[in-house]
Amino acid sequence: TIHFLVPLALKPWFVSSGIPEDRVTELDWWHETILTFPSASASSAAASATDAPTAWDGTDLALKFAFTPAQHRSGRGLLDHMKTLWGSWMFGVIGKEEWSGREERGMQGWKGFKCFFGGDTGYRYATAPEGDDDAICPAFEEIAKHYAPVTLYLLPLNTGSSLPFLRTILSLSLDQYTLTSSQHCSPGDSLEIHRIMQAERSVGMHWGTFCDRDESRGTRVEFGRGRRERGVGKMWVGDDEEGRGKGEEGAGRFVLADIGETLVFP
Repeated sequence: TIHFLVPLALKPWFVSSGIPEDRVTELDWWHETILTFPSASASSAAASATDAPTAWDGTDLALKFAFTPAQHRSGRGLLDHMKTLWGSWMFGVIGKEEWSGREERGMQGWKGFKCFFGGDTGYRYATAPEGDDDAICPAFEEIAKHYAPVTLYLLPLNTGSSLPFLRTILSLSLDQYTLTSSQHCSPGDSLEIHRIMQAERSVGMHWGTFCDRDESRGTRVEFGRGRRERGVGKMWVGDDEEGRGKGEEGAGRFVLADIGETLVFP
């Protein structure tokens, strides 16, 4: 049974769409919840969320979620812009041996597996040129201060959305980056977030979508160039033939996957 974790002010939409109220948990920035999944013997039960379960009840899986900031406008209609919250997510896996005291520690003190999902986010102020180090979103540094070290980061990698598509179809000359820098990340922005958040291992996502082949290829080329300039590794394990797979000490590793490719986390 699906349980929805949603940003602030979105629960009413889910309930109005027919989702039972007890299957929707609404969170503000920096709020946390624990989602427990029933054991196989209780398969008819639904997953449930709570702030602090009191005892291990034999569930097959328990996950701890924290809703964290991100930079993007919200809303899909003409009259609902900026009416709901937008954000990113941090989550960790809770095992039986880690159950005791979990509600007191929270995600900030969590020592087990943690994953950051950046979702759809910008890195710089609106219309700020790439390379302007003063016009940047402070959220990622704040998240790192709260939750680092994190096991795995999933970071957006393209300024994309529908602008490349419109530029091609309508033959318009658009400065894609400055128009979308507050909503989406370029490869360079994503690499900067990787650095700021002290990431050891990251995966690039949200690239090669709503764009032509040249745009998709250009994203990979730009990312590869930026990765080499920063000394970031391109392989999670081992090294490549040129000795650059693992990158420089302390720069971490940042991996891309093609559509349909499976990555194995070491």
